[in-house]
Amino acid sequence: MWISVVVLLPLFWKGITGQIPGYSIQVDSNVTVQEGLCVTIPCTFIADNRSLFNNSTGYWIQRWDPFYRYYIAATNDKSSDVKTTNFRLTGNPDNGDCTLTITDARKEDEGRYFYRFEESKNSRVKYSYGYRGPIVITVTDLTEEPIISDPGTLITGIDKTLTCSPPRNCPGTSLYFQWKKSNVADVWKKNLSTVTFTPSRNDHLENITCEMTNAKGKMTRKTILLDVYYSTVAITGEVIEKGINKSNNIIRAEEGSSVIINCSAESGLFLNDTGTDKKNKASQHGTGKELVLKLDNMATERTGVYTCSVMTKKGIKSKNINAIAQPCAHATMDFTIIIGIVIGNIGALVLIFVGTYFFMKKKMENRQLGKPSPDLGKEEPESTYQELKGQKNDVYQSFKMQ
Repeated sequence: MWISVVVLLPLFWKGITGQIPGYSIQVDSNVTVQEGLCVTIPCTFIADNRSLFNNSTGYWIQRWDPFYRYYIAATNDKSSDVKTTNFRLTGNPDNGDCTLTITDARKEDEGRYFYRFEESKNSRVKYSYGYRGPIVITVTDLTEEPIISDPGTLITGIDKTLTCSPPRNCPGTSLYFQWKKSNVADVWKKNLSTVTFTPSRNDHLENITCEMTNAKGKMTRKTILLDVYYSTVAITGEVIEKGINKSNNIIRAEEGSSVIINCSAESGLFLNDTGTDKKNKASQHGTGKELVLKLDNMATERTGVYTCSVMTKKGIKSKNINAIAQPCAHATMDFTIIIGIVIGNIGALVLIFVGTYFFMKKKMENRQLGKPSPDLGKEEPESTYQELKGQKNDVYQSFKMQ
């Protein structure tokens, strides 16, 4: 698709022999762009000593030697036949602007280009600026890395979107993107320039890589490091021996038992006093993601609230757990049993008192009626004197006579 010199020579005749006073152009003479990427070439011009026009038309023409063939690469004239679709006249000729933009650069785009201006069909102001080719465009292999958008703050459980784009945000369509993550086998996401994922604790200090490939198979890549952290801190407790119970953030342990308190965070710096048992110098150790506090020989004076604090990008995050020491089960008696025993003893005393009262009352009533007491058993026999008195022979008299 080319236009012969026979057709174009009348169009470009004026000005082909050199610059004419009042006509000038400002543009880089040598431009380099990588294959698959883009470039914008700033350009301004003056025609007839002016830079403001009406209904003007601009053309970027590619010249091929040695046959003097010319191709229209870009124009604002919609009726013109253009050779390529990746060249655009982004400047407005009415304002003296001849800026050219190239996207999805290809090796065949290399060559010499010049600018042609026409104020209007009926105007005498028409000029070709350096028809021999004032601009030389060179297309090189792809070497520039893609750009990954700033991940910002990564918090577990909160979605994050990343975008991979060519340098200078070129609107290229011939580029192919794919993503890799160091904790995911093979390719993570294919043929996507934008990905959305939910960070987790497994993503902390892992890598994400975007690979950019052009139409010729040339690939470059960009890698970023993920820094993921919790918006809160997790703290848990465990009774190693003689445990009583655990509910929410409360641990109850028998005296003399051992308790472990574990504090974890995705990232950040544990503060020096985190979880410290200042009274009893409990042992403390940890790694980059957790801190462990061990309370041996749990005692009443160790009862209290233990706090784990972590310094993160958003400030200090803290979490509490309450450890309570209780007396040993074998040294105490269940409260309900004690209450039962007390009530039983009181009941027994009441019964004894009531029984004694009624017994004594009955005995007093019997004495008043002349009845033998119910507790004397059988009736006593009359005295010996009465028995003797009732006999026919007077024993006393018999003794007296003797």
